[in-house]
Amino acid sequence: MGTGKVVFEKDQKQRKIKYKKFTDDGVKKLHEARFAPLPTGDPQTWADQVPVKRDQVMKNLYMAHYGMGHGQVDTKTIAKVRRFWFISYGGRGGGGNGGKG
Repeated sequence: MGTGKVVFEKDQKQRKIKYKKFTDDGVKKLHEARFAPLPTGDPQTWADQVPVKRDQVMKNLYMAHYGMGHGQVDTKTIAKVRRFWFISYGGRGGGGNGGKG
């Protein structure tokens, strides 16, 4: 089989994933679902399930691997990312609130 031929073959059926119940602390104990691939379907079918607001906003992130000692994400950067999401997906946000969130 040539290298380029694989591109034209039909994909396998996407498997369903069931995750075990697990407490994820976001630092050292990480649930495997954190590393799952993003949905592969049309964003209009799943974008409304993405939360618009979080109950916590973490700005002090470990960024030493980027060459930053104490990395803090500026509030303006967070706002720009949220605005990009809102514009890109037509205001569709999480919680079934149509992006009003």
